[in-house]
Formats: sequence, structure tokens, C-alpha cells
Amino acid sequence: MRNLILGLCLLSFGCKNNPATSTNKEAVVEETASTTPINSAESTIEKKDTKDVKTTTPKKSEDPANVRLVVDFYSDGSGSDYKSIIAYEDSLGAYSARLKKTIDYLKKPWGREGETEYCLKLNELNPVQQTEFIAFTRKFLKTAKFVNIFENHPCKH
Repeated sequence: MRNLILGLCLLSFGCKNNPATSTNKEAVVEETASTTPINSAESTIEKKDTKDVKTTTPKKSEDPANVRLVVDFYSDGSGSDYKSIIAYEDSLGAYSARLKKTIDYLKKPWGREGETEYCLKLNELNPVQQTEFIAFTRKFLKTAKFVNIFENHPCKH
């Protein structure tokens, strides 16, 4: 019993963390990393003054990562609505045939249960046609289960 208590005491003292020591080591490592150049070419490069640089955050519709329409079929744990996914893809072909234009889209499967995201830039359509197509998509997918429709939104997956 005495050996067990002695062993536990040694174990607890041996594993004790000293926060002052670990902080000092990190500070030394950071200081060394910031003052040591990786190679001699970097030490000769002049650094420009960044005081005059202005950054602006673009509006959501102006963000280059955004696409005009994102249709995201998701799942709540019981699988996505496969029938609606197939029907929507068929409707894309039918709609583009009716307009006599090819509507480009990016299909991204992203989950284990058939989750799929459609990213449509709609650059081949004029603004009126884009609005009509988005209204068509919303009406077509009105009865679909587990679908999100986003306008001027980045593709997540």
C-alpha cells in the first residue's frame, strides 16, 4: 500500500506542467523564427510600405466566388430526395433545349447519402432569362424534400 501511494505521488509530481517554462520556450522559438531568414534571397527583397493599401469587401453579389444560383440537395439522415435530383437534372436539359442554349452547371456530390450541390453561373443567359430560370427552378422544386436554393451565393462543397 505504501509503494502504491509513493508511486502515485511521484507520478503526479513528474507530470506537472510548468506554464512559465512552456511560455518562455514558445517565445524563444517565435523570436528565432522571425529573425532568421529562410534563404539569402529573401533578405535582399525590399518590403513595400502597406500604409497606402486600401482593402474593400465586395458586396455579396459582386464577390467573384459567388455564382448566380446554387441548388443544394441535402439529407436529414434518411438520404436525399433522389427522384427530385434526377428530375431537376432532366429539367435543366429540357429548359436549355427550349431556349436553344446550353446551361452550364457544376454538379458536386458532397455527402454519404446522396447529397448533391448544383452550381450555376448562368453566364449564357441575359438578366431577364436568369430571373425566369430561377423562378422556374423555385417552382419546379417547390415540392422537393430537403433542398436549399441560394442566389448570388458561393458553392460550399
